[in-house]
Amino acid sequence: MTSISAHQHEAVGVFRLWRDLGYAIGALATGLIADRFGITASILAIGGVTVLSGVVVWLRMPSERKCIEPDVLKPLLRKPGLRVVDVRSPEEYASGHLPEAVNIPLPELLERARSWSPKERIITVCAKGGGRSAQAAQVLRDMGFGRTWWLCGGTMGWS
Repeated sequence: MTSISAHQHEAVGVFRLWRDLGYAIGALATGLIADRFGITASILAIGGVTVLSGVVVWLRMPSERKCIEPDVLKPLLRKPGLRVVDVRSPEEYASGHLPEAVNIPLPELLERARSWSPKERIITVCAKGGGRSAQAAQVLRDMGFGRTWWLCGGTMGWS
């Protein structure tokens, strides 16, 4: 079972708004185009708008939003080859963290990760999950670390 984050709810809401608005405006626009230029022009316009909307989604939405649930992560911690990185400040880390986590504050992550193997599996963690940890996971993916996730709910959701 997967949980949906607040960001995903927001994305779905925005999608539905534009989709429904598109139905109304699209019906009017294609009717006007068909009346003026013919049905073939109307169909081509619909195809063009569809392709354009796909390009916009591809450019605007990250292709990989990988959040891992705590109950999925717990069994993985027993397996070798997993790096858990807490990207909070040292003070936040000292106030409580996953026992397996190493503290590397987000501003230091880029430099420290240069020495890691791109084949490593990496889980990033922050307090609530989805803020700094999602940003850190994206930074690592941009560096070529394809097996990177962030912890849903962060350290607050862990217990």
